[in-house]
Amino acid sequence: MTYLVFDIETVPNEELLQAAEGVTLQEYRAAKETDFIPVTYVKPVSIVVGRVSRSYELEALVALEEAVQQQGMLFDSEDPEKALTRAFWGGWESYNNKGAVAFVTFNGRRYDIPVMECAAYRHGISVSAWFNMYAKSWEQNRNRYNLGAHFDIAEVLSSFGSFPMAGGLNMLAKAIGMPGKMDVCGSAVEQLYNDGNLDQITRYCKCDVLDTYMVFLRTLRLMGRISDDGHERRLVQQALGLAESCNLKEYVANANYM
Repeated sequence: MTYLVFDIETVPNEELLQAAEGVTLQEYRAAKETDFIPVTYVKPVSIVVGRVSRSYELEALVALEEAVQQQGMLFDSEDPEKALTRAFWGGWESYNNKGAVAFVTFNGRRYDIPVMECAAYRHGISVSAWFNMYAKSWEQNRNRYNLGAHFDIAEVLSSFGSFPMAGGLNMLAKAIGMPGKMDVCGSAVEQLYNDGNLDQITRYCKCDVLDTYMVFLRTLRLMGRISDDGHERRLVQQALGLAESCNLKEYVANANYM
């Protein structure tokens, strides 16, 4: 089993919002009396994936927006959202073709996965292997309880929505000595994007993936999949070494594993 721990950062899809609702983004927010934009009206601008081995080691931390550019698929030659969406689903299909693979997210069933499914829909990108709707119900990738396809930590720890996970990922990360939110939070992403600070958004997304991975490890220990403190500690230290090599020094400096 390969695990793909991932997180996305999004901004409002203003053109689609205006086409569908007939209002500007400002008018929509004023009418709804909230800054929150539903998954159907956002687009991904940063996607970071952490590849985790079957023995739960974090092997790589990849920002797809960086990988796309490095491979020559420049954003000026293709819609950025379309390029990111192709890279995301293409990467999942590549691992899926090699054997068992599972997404790992925090609240991804309610947000990250639907955002990426809607993006694939808008751009006509087929992800038939993910939408295996004719398989037996317990084998379907989108089945809420199929942890072999998608391990949503928020779902697991809340007993699949039996109680609200107040504090979210930030609380769970800080509870085990991980940095959690530092200088950037999700509400700042839109302004950073408008200001052209995509690099800062990417760094923030990488740190969120690291937090998600650390919380995943503690959840596995809770479930008895990781045997003891020493095992978990070794995996944490290895991941912090990877973070250091990715120049995420602030994350490492603020980590105090407990």
